[in-house]
Amino acid sequence: MPRSKKEIKSENEIKRDKEIKDLVRSLKIWVKKSPDDEDRKGASEDIKKAFEEDSTRLNISNKNLTNLPSALGKLTKLEEFYCAGNELISITDEFKNLKNLKCIDLSGNKIIAITPTIFGLTNLETLCLNNNQLDFLP
Repeated sequence: MPRSKKEIKSENEIKRDKEIKDLVRSLKIWVKKSPDDEDRKGASEDIKKAFEEDSTRLNISNKNLTNLPSALGKLTKLEEFYCAGNELISITDEFKNLKNLKCIDLSGNKIIAITPTIFGLTNLETLCLNNNQLDFLP
């Protein structure tokens, strides 16, 4: 018996489902590193929701995060990323695929090192790094 059009998933839907499963798997691994950290769990849910909704804005400020998940790099539609008031020490390549970013707020962390990749984001207009512990920029 042939399936109705509603029952047949398009290639794009199948691909999207796989991307969400991969993102969730990656976030679960990130959360497992600190399983009792409710802030980390909350940030994980915020990231998942932003991905599912193709959000252009993500705010995970004031969650006591010490690092960012690699899954963040899957939010390719992001234009604004707010992660102020956390406990981040370094920024690695989480941002390299986020070519649409216009604003990144990492103020009020404990950042001592930042990847040069962040300066390759050609749409970036605002980068807030105040109140960190950076001695120099790459």
